[in-house]
Amino acid sequence: MDVFIHDMERIDRGEITDFNDEEIKNINNKIYNIKNKNDSISSRYAELNRRIDVVNKTHRLGNLVDWTDHNKTIEECEAFWNEEELKLNDNVDKLNTLNL
Repeated sequence: MDVFIHDMERIDRGEITDFNDEEIKNINNKIYNIKNKNDSISSRYAELNRRIDVVNKTHRLGNLVDWTDHNKTIEECEAFWNEEELKLNDNVDKLNTLNL
């Protein structure tokens, strides 16, 4: 991954010129997609954390929230985090097989 990032920085600085414009465009599109995915994950993570916080605070006010809802929210958060971790691990494995 560091090699990929290093090459992207070199392309941005104009140090790598033997790539054609289409290759650079494809690489920039991949970077853009990764940034968008990261923003999406961050937003979802923040939303789930807010939901957990609300549920945790509410149950202290006299158990106004059904514990089923509380557990469902916690399980949804854990499933989301596990799913994103599996995707990350899969991407790391793919990068490691590239022998960059």
